[in-house]
Amino acid sequence: MGTTWSCDDQGFHRQLFPNRYVYSSEKKNRTPWLEVVVEGEDDLPPEPPQDLSYDNAGLKPGQLRVSWVTPEDRGGGKTLGFHVGYKAGEVFVPVPRYLIPMAGDAGEQVVMVLLDLGFGPGKAAVIQVQPVDSAENVGEARDLEIVTAPKGKIFDQTVVPAEPLAARAGALTVGGLEIAVLDLLDKVDPVSGEMIPGQEPR
Repeated sequence: MGTTWSCDDQGFHRQLFPNRYVYSSEKKNRTPWLEVVVEGEDDLPPEPPQDLSYDNAGLKPGQLRVSWVTPEDRGGGKTLGFHVGYKAGEVFVPVPRYLIPMAGDAGEQVVMVLLDLGFGPGKAAVIQVQPVDSAENVGEARDLEIVTAPKGKIFDQTVVPAEPLAARAGALTVGGLEIAVLDLLDKVDPVSGEMIPGQEPR
């Protein structure tokens, strides 16, 4: 991969970029290749996804969480991934691949969070999930009617007028103890109770 050095009988030897491990496609008679050996053919699709469900609790408006169980593959391989889309009216729109998780082992749950799709809050739609196995066989699709996360609660922001507190003479008392409220930057002599530096009463 890179230049190597070695010391032998007090002799220093350098090999400049011997490239002893990797050959590129430009290397004559040394072009790398990938050899895959298979036994038989897999033309059977995986089972349909099971336990397809959704929820939108705790998500931002318009988002959605969908889950299902990775199905068995009937052809001897394994379920590798999924095609996912949603129906907007009569149009089927594929979900971007970066949002679709890989399949787990058969029987494991898969969770997908849908975001950045432009769904409005409380939007109803139909999600469709199709399993795909390692031989590119596509299984039967399953549909699920969903509703995206609604808008958050809108709080009443009406301004309520407040009356100022009436002037009070003397110290405040709580449970028979006199208390005082000070600014964090104020200082008070603990013996005399005088402000440092002195200040006029407010």
